Amino acid sequence: MFLNMSNGRILEEIIRNETRKALEKNSNFDVYKVEFNNNENTPCGEYDMLIYSKSDNTCQIYEIKHSKHISKRQGHWLKSTSLNQLAEYFFGNIKKKAIIYMGDNNDGEIQYINANNYLQNINDYIFWRKL
Repeated sequence: MFLNMSNGRILEEIIRNETRKALEKNSNFDVYKVEFNNNENTPCGEYDMLIYSKSDNTCQIYEIKHSKHISKRQGHWLKSTSLNQLAEYFFGNIKKKAIIYMGDNNDGEIQYINANNYLQNINDYIFWRKL
């Protein structure tokens, strides 16, 4: 269990850092891990990665999973109305919701993106180019 959690955190860091590096020449974007707290200052949800576009005040939200399988639970925070409203308040309209994971690409309401494909084609995924 501990190794799976560690692998998940490492994958999150790699994805965020590589995304930051891909966008570092474009000052219109910021990359964050966002954690939301309730009134008692306890965590109530998070996005593993949020890409904020300053130029059009929009964002893309991502969950990053070290799993090969799709499950309904993976997109829990991406589907949360209250978290999405908070994100839109601070970061503008949500343009994209996706889960980056170790399985195959799969389009739907929430896009599933293979982590290796994402890392090899970061700009294509961020800037909406069809792969």
